[in-house]
Amino acid sequence: MSPAALDLGGILTSSGVTAAAIFLWIAAVIIASILAKYNRKGPLEHLMRHGFI
Repeated sequence: MSPAALDLGGILTSSGVTAAAIFLWIAAVIIASILAKYNRKGPLEHLMRHGFI
């Protein structure tokens, strides 16, 4: 991985990178389900509706 990705390529193996990706995906799903439960907009939708993008 590049230095922009916190230079994790020199630290993590391919299985470590896979585990990190799965963890981030699960975290995103949990956050999305919490936002849906409380009928809240996500950050991108909020920015798009208020004309920032």
